[in-house]
Amino acid sequence: EQPEAAHFIYLYGRLLDNDAQKRTYFYRAIKADSALFNAQFDLAKIHYYAGEYNEAIARFQKTARLRPGSAQVANLLGLAYYHSGYPNQAIVEYQKAIANEPANSEIYLNLGIAYYYTDQADLAIKTYLDADRQAEWHDDRHALYHSLDMAYRKTGEIDKAAGAYRKALGLMPTYTEAQISLGTLALYQENYADAISAFDRAIGTPLETADLHMRLGLAHFNSQSYAGAVLHFRQTIERDTTRIQAYHYLGRAHDMNKQPDEALEALEMYLLKEAGRENRAQAAEARKLIADIKKERVIDFLK
Repeated sequence: EQPEAAHFIYLYGRLLDNDAQKRTYFYRAIKADSALFNAQFDLAKIHYYAGEYNEAIARFQKTARLRPGSAQVANLLGLAYYHSGYPNQAIVEYQKAIANEPANSEIYLNLGIAYYYTDQADLAIKTYLDADRQAEWHDDRHALYHSLDMAYRKTGEIDKAAGAYRKALGLMPTYTEAQISLGTLALYQENYADAISAFDRAIGTPLETADLHMRLGLAHFNSQSYAGAVLHFRQTIERDTTRIQAYHYLGRAHDMNKQPDEALEALEMYLLKEAGRENRAQAAEARKLIADIKKERVIDFLK
């Protein structure tokens, strides 16, 4: 094709529904005119969304040379680098993108994540705080505070993390992930009543998982609410029979709830599933508890 036909070839490709067909026409347009920005950019996006990150990187690099001031190109190039396992190169591109478009909230979030997963939580915090001041937000500001609290947790600033979770929930009271995270912080701080309250709000949502019930069971157990602990450890096992710790705690909760038969059943199942593993101290604890329950039965029988 002649260079003057490149734009029309590209536009025809845009009209097609099938990505494979689009790709064919975008390549033809680029072959006719390699400086056609939209064709290069859309082709790069097709490679990116198909998970073909190396090819996407090569295309985005060509696109960036055509428009070095494009924050959108730099951001997507950063994402392609990140998903290819090159977070440091991603950080460089995100920084370029922010310099070109300092009000774009998405880019700050991407940069913060890259810092977080390269063990630079302090820089992630700075990035999120910059975003809070400088970026434009619509209905997604809660995501900023959720990311910020993750970074605070990584630096050990637990009170600041809790504050960020509460800000996220203030913006979106139905933000279940933040509720679970706030409950986990409360559990970590041994504030079991608040942990239970936060976790309970996630019941009945898509995030009601075996892990959520395990955490609820632990919060109830540690607050000496053994009936509640039994309920949630049972829910844990119903959702995931491989959660060996749930059997151990279920047995202990039944024992504290004066239910020896159920305690023996759970503890013996724990030992069966634990066999050959390395948690010898907890296994020894379970064996001792089984022996104590059986001994108590004999004493009761002889009375």
